[in-house]
Amino acid sequence: MIKRALDILAASMGLLITLPLLPFIAFGIKLESPGPVIISVPRVGKDGKVFPHYRFRTASGNPPKKTRFGRFLGNRSMDDIAALLNVLSGDLSLVGPRPEWPERVDLNHPDWQKVLSVKPGLTGLGLIAFNKNYNQTPIERRLKVERYYVDNHSLLYDLKIFLKTLNLWLKMGHIKGKI
Repeated sequence: MIKRALDILAASMGLLITLPLLPFIAFGIKLESPGPVIISVPRVGKDGKVFPHYRFRTASGNPPKKTRFGRFLGNRSMDDIAALLNVLSGDLSLVGPRPEWPERVDLNHPDWQKVLSVKPGLTGLGLIAFNKNYNQTPIERRLKVERYYVDNHSLLYDLKIFLKTLNLWLKMGHIKGKI
């Protein structure tokens, strides 16, 4: 109950802080390519429920290719601002295992059952552990780390992960636009 209240408070504050940027983000996306500003991609959440994961669109075309503005947003993790809506709706938490594509999840596997017993998060131990190589890391290795998180999570642990995420974000140059 406390974690949910903190999620709502932090997501609301995040949206409020980024509110002045949202029209510029929308304009930049629309200026470069036609299509929606916010897209939803299916992800598996708590108890195996598939939900629409919101993101600002960073690619266009068929096959999709990152746009210049999309790279700008992605390099600064600004495409994830839209996922704060998922936090408010209750599909995501700020900290938890990263949500996965449905086709990559085996609902009958005990490790997946354990990982899916909690809400996924915008950030998590797996993202910290594998950093920029998260998506290239074999799913079995990511699953092992996410399982460790589930077995050991607490509000204090979530705070540590959130602070490590902010630190990583700053070190990677997201705020300064170095990436």
